Amino acid sequence: MSIALSLFVPYLFGLGHLVRTLLTGGGRALTGNRQDAARDIAVILLCGLMANYLLMLVLGRLVLVLAAGSLLALTGLAAFLWTERAAVPSIVRNSWTTVCVVLFLALLYSLYIFFEPLTAWDARSIWFFHGKMIFYNQGFTPSAGWTDPAVQFSHIEYPKLAAALAAQFALLAGFWNEHFPKAALLALLIPGLFAVQSFFSPRRAGWFLLIACLLFGLRWWLWNGYMDGYLALYSALAALYLGRWLDGRDLQDGYAGVACLGMVGSLKTEGTLFILVIAVCVIALRYGRRNAAALQSSAALPRGFWLFILFSALGPVLWQMIKWRWGIANAMPLDLARIPARLGDGSLNLILGTLLLNNGVALALAFFLAALGAARAYRLRPSPSVWLALLTSLAYFTGMTAVYLATSNELPWHLATSSERTMLPVLLCLGAAATVLVNAIETSESLTAEPFPRKSPPKKKR
Repeated sequence: MSIALSLFVPYLFGLGHLVRTLLTGGGRALTGNRQDAARDIAVILLCGLMANYLLMLVLGRLVLVLAAGSLLALTGLAAFLWTERAAVPSIVRNSWTTVCVVLFLALLYSLYIFFEPLTAWDARSIWFFHGKMIFYNQGFTPSAGWTDPAVQFSHIEYPKLAAALAAQFALLAGFWNEHFPKAALLALLIPGLFAVQSFFSPRRAGWFLLIACLLFGLRWWLWNGYMDGYLALYSALAALYLGRWLDGRDLQDGYAGVACLGMVGSLKTEGTLFILVIAVCVIALRYGRRNAAALQSSAALPRGFWLFILFSALGPVLWQMIKWRWGIANAMPLDLARIPARLGDGSLNLILGTLLLNNGVALALAFFLAALGAARAYRLRPSPSVWLALLTSLAYFTGMTAVYLATSNELPWHLATSSERTMLPVLLCLGAAATVLVNAIETSESLTAEPFPRKSPPKKKR
């Protein structure tokens, strides 16, 4: 067990570095500032997670996946040490503080991850149940019984990235229990911790607000075995990175945003909806005004960027093909014919009341509006990154409302059992938009002036 825990980060790093190098032609070394280094490490680890998932989908057998993955990871680590050997002292000097912070947070969360057993229903009956099926079958193959009627209750159609990780950790440990396979959650969390560190801003309230929103705001959703917390975390990070790419045109932020979206699509079915809405919002913000410069910059994007998008989409696309080939159907079909009837029987009021009031969306929106009002008081215009996070959250909220209107389940029961989880991406994206505004206020030169300048009194007529 200790060997598995100590080697999975180098395994993911070597695998991810190899993939990133092959796709982007090498990229730059981790020798930038602390924030850039943290972002690059996060991208490399996310590439490792997605590459490991692709190996599971293609090879199937756990032993083959670990053997092939280890060989590729060793190749990636050797390539990194060979090409960056002269820069290693600089990398250590720039990144040691970030690594220490991530290590502290990872140890803090690991206490809950490992010492709290799997007790939540969805965690036991979906992702880790699927992981148990892969483990006892010694691979991700049709012989595990994915189409058996007895297991259809567990949303067999959900992506298998987390389940595959849990099965791999159990294989290395040699057994399955209710604790150690949760190491898969730690593997999902560490890249997110590095990504959050890439937005570090010393002595800024916006940074602490971001930490409170993305990490401590999720609380037990990061260790209870559900994937909803990680879906929300990487959704918000994707909005932040792609928004910053729209603001500053740093292509590395574009890579980071695409990598986060690849994770979103490989964690839950709802991730597909989020990818669709954020892609539409990015296109609208980038090309909505028919900016010729934007069109020219898109035409000048390197080929590696498009290859990186293709790689990030391979996992979800390949899983859809496997589902079709194995005959796996969705467990919760939507009935669009129900929407007109529910619009007329008061169901929409029930849905909006539950989502806005009971799940805190109205409060998060009020907080964003307060931050927006403060920014306008300092004569600051919201940047595209603010609009991207806001529009994405509103569009995702609208999409989930439509899902509840079309659900084949009993509506009150469906809302009571899922709405708190499905609104997490909305809450975190609104929080991300607010933190961008707060950071803009703090870094603005107009802070030296009064936020609401008083008008000078009128001169008296003589």
